[in-house]
Formats: sequence, structure tokens, C-alpha cells
Amino acid sequence: MATIVEFEGKTPQIHSSVFVASTAVIIGDVVLEEGASVWYGAVLRGDSGIIRVGKESNVQDNVVIHADTEHGTIIRERVTLGHGCILHDTHIGDGCVVGMLATLLHRSVVGKRSMIGAGAVVREGFEVPSYSVAAGVPAKVMKALDGSAKEWLDIAYEEYTDLSERYKKGARIISD
Repeated sequence: MATIVEFEGKTPQIHSSVFVASTAVIIGDVVLEEGASVWYGAVLRGDSGIIRVGKESNVQDNVVIHADTEHGTIIRERVTLGHGCILHDTHIGDGCVVGMLATLLHRSVVGKRSMIGAGAVVREGFEVPSYSVAAGVPAKVMKALDGSAKEWLDIAYEEYTDLSERYKKGARIISD
């Protein structure tokens, strides 16, 4: 069973269709919309601001999401957050992919249908335009999204939407 924590009167709101892995931790002012998934070791800490995860978005293993201002962390629909990402008071548009171990700092914004490269650091206040690819430390916009990458964004979220359904039906804890 995942750890779901009410904090100072704020209780996470989790749609009945959401998959939350047994070792995930969800605290405070967090909203998980229809079809979203939160995987093993992920921590969503809405103790000082809202965290909203949109429909069919996936928060993969060991992702850390924090919100500590009224700005909050807003993840729109069909977003993929790769393993080990760190998000802090950031906004991410519809249909984005954030690569493994990427870090998005305070008040950064990623426009819709954009990709953030694995290991990138999106600095405080930086805005990645819609339909862009950004990578590096610090992250820079490398190019406009095109070709097969554009097509991949159309289906990237589906793998985890399907996998979460399989886990809801076929996974069971056999040892703690």
C-alpha cells in the first residue's frame, strides 16, 4: 500500500482510475487525475503548494516532485516523467517527455509537446517553448521538435498507461 499523507488539512485527491505503486509517497495538496500513474519510490510532496498530475501522465520510479509556493507544480495531460527526475515548482505542458534524471528548477516552464533530455538541468525561471527539444547542463533549446520525435510524443505516454492497467490487474505483493 502506498503512503498517502494528509498534511495540515490537505488530503491528496486521487482519481479512482489512478495506479499508485506500493512504495510511492503522496503528501498533502496533490491531485492525480484520471488514468495517471505514480511508480515505485516516487515522492510527491505538496506540503506548501499544489502538485497536479494530469490525465494519463506517468510519474516513473524515483521521481521527486515538490511544490513550496503558490506557483505549484503543474503537470498537464499525457506527460511522461522519466525515472529519477526532480521537479520543483515547475509547469509542464500537455504531451511532454522529461528524460531520466532531468531536473526542473523553481518556476521553470516547459511548453506543450516538448522533450527534455536525460540528465538536463532546466534552470530557475527558464522557459522551454512548445514543440522544442532542450538538453544539457544548464539546459538549452537545441532545436524544434520534428520528424519521428514528434510522432513518438503522440504515443510515449501509452506504454505506462497500458502498464499501469496490467499492474492493477496482475501485480501482488508476496513479501514485505
